[in-house]
Amino acid sequence: MPWLVRKIDAPKWEICAADQISPDAVTTSLRTQENKLSFWHIATKDELPDIALAVVAGADYISTIDLVLLPEEQIHAASFEAIPTPGDTLVRRITHKHRDMPVDTFDRLGDVAQLVSNAVHSESCERFTAKKLKDLVISAVSSGDLTVENLRPHVRKKVDLGYSVDRPCVDCPLVPHR
Repeated sequence: MPWLVRKIDAPKWEICAADQISPDAVTTSLRTQENKLSFWHIATKDELPDIALAVVAGADYISTIDLVLLPEEQIHAASFEAIPTPGDTLVRRITHKHRDMPVDTFDRLGDVAQLVSNAVHSESCERFTAKKLKDLVISAVSSGDLTVENLRPHVRKKVDLGYSVDRPCVDCPLVPHR
């Protein structure tokens, strides 16, 4: 079953019942840009690590994230469309998996919020710990999916990618490896 996936702040969704959505949950997890929500499309749950990598690759810091999975059939049943658009990620091999969902009114944003809340309360979320994300980044650098130079300074430092005196980290004070 295909899903649309988005990073959310799961604890903010978990504090209320599924039909009583916290305003903080909506404002932190469903921020629109040009009246669109950004999602990633996956065909199987095996693709979730790629989406987590796409999210963390452009982040300022590595910290635990939650990804909510919305079944594509529910998206279509609610009369939403997911428009393929190139994803803004350093992981170039998955930019084609990105989708924009137009949300033209606050009521429609509320419909998406209800889908997210239902998914969270039915445990259709996946948590990626900081350690798991760090491992994904290290693996992606090793495989060539990411380059060290494109990572943000604190992410470079967190993953400790073996900088030396000959190749210092630009923009951050790392202690060189011995």
